[in-house]
Amino acid sequence: MEFKDRLKIAIENKGVTPYAIGRDTKVSKVSVLNYLNGTKPNIGNISILAEYLGVSVEWLISGENIQADKKQEDSQDNSNCTPHYEELAGKAIPHIDIVTASCGLPNGFSSAIMKDNCERYIIPDMPGCDFTIRAGGRSMINRSVPERSINDRDIVGCRIVRSRSHIRWGEVYALATYDGIMIKEIEQSDQEGYITCVPFNKDEGYKPYDIPINEVYDWALVVGVVSVKTWI
Repeated sequence: MEFKDRLKIAIENKGVTPYAIGRDTKVSKVSVLNYLNGTKPNIGNISILAEYLGVSVEWLISGENIQADKKQEDSQDNSNCTPHYEELAGKAIPHIDIVTASCGLPNGFSSAIMKDNCERYIIPDMPGCDFTIRAGGRSMINRSVPERSINDRDIVGCRIVRSRSHIRWGEVYALATYDGIMIKEIEQSDQEGYITCVPFNKDEGYKPYDIPINEVYDWALVVGVVSVKTWI
């Protein structure tokens, strides 16, 4: 096992991304990605990574003595231990932004999720969620059924649709197109080869419109929405 393999294991166990490491330490995201591809870091960056990831410098270099400080860890309560990555499986949901998703085209959301700079969040009560994305605009405000609204800046949980043979008409989807990501209720169109994208907020002048199915490069069913309101 090489340095890059041990680094990958430590990152997964910590449940972070190269983006998060670059944000929280003096080691840039680009450097971390280079190390994961086989570039050897200097001892200073190894020390920073070891401390941040909770492993020893010796283990990152040679694979021996994984604990950063065995005596100190033994004296601490087990509740302070970093949970294993396996415990986060199915809970830490990738979060992609519009730019990342667009860069993933034509592979769409699946490609975006695989990018190493995805943040990951643990969100309760979001079953079957493959990723989250932040909504923009007011077109999906639902005044008739407020609990089904999607407001500007809401976090939208989505499940990637693997098959195109069955579309759940009347449900809300996130669609990846060359014009960007759109979140709309989907209905059958009168035009063959098209779908109708329906906004909820007709009171403010948002109207349904048709788009060609072959211009939708990825589909994801919206399974939940989280609203975050900042007070301070």
